[in-house]
Amino acid sequence: KTDTKFSYELESELPFGVFGKFLEIVWARRWAEKMIGKALENLKSIMEK
Repeated sequence: KTDTKFSYELESELPFGVFGKFLEIVWARRWAEKMIGKALENLKSIMEK
């Protein structure tokens, strides 16, 4: 058996200056974490078949 490691990094910056930074802290980071988590779960499921 071999183990596989996979890493995923996302870098983004919202426009709109200070308001964009606020949105990033309040909403975008949590949304991105959820989406990345789901993508990694799907990848794991595919790889385990």
